Amino acid sequence: MKSWLIPVLLLGVALVLVLLALWFKKASGLPSGRLIYADTDQLQAVPKPFFDSKLKLVGKPDYVMRLASGELVPVDFKSTPAPAQAYRAHVFQVLAYCYLLEQSYGQAPPYGVIRYQDKSFEVPYNEAEKERFLDLINHLRAVEACADAPSRSHGAVARCRGCGYQDICEQSLV
Repeated sequence: MKSWLIPVLLLGVALVLVLLALWFKKASGLPSGRLIYADTDQLQAVPKPFFDSKLKLVGKPDYVMRLASGELVPVDFKSTPAPAQAYRAHVFQVLAYCYLLEQSYGQAPPYGVIRYQDKSFEVPYNEAEKERFLDLINHLRAVEACADAPSRSHGAVARCRGCGYQDICEQSLV
């Protein structure tokens, strides 16, 4: 065998592996950047959740990426195929993560990412979206302060099983 053939083959294999890694990274839906937080014990000890004492809000995004610009971006993975547009509840969940990152690090993320099985959605985070999120939190806090449970807005038994109002709800499907 020619002595130059082995280095050429190794170089070819290395090139294929680099291209595959780039393709998998793009397919992952993660923004380009450095992973600084992961809600898993696979990469690090399970990190503490983010907490805002003012809103009494706690959350753990699946991942937080630091972009080349230094900005932080929360990423939330979903186990289902993507809908035509991101579900409203998922959008507000990512806005909550953006808010928590802003409170924890003192800088607002430019956006958050919802990653479904087959598609990602960028959720912009700006003053208008932050205000929309805070309005929702204030509305939820007002509902929580009511003596009786809110009206059921669905027919899904699984949602009733996981509902925090199940023990006082007169409309429960369970």
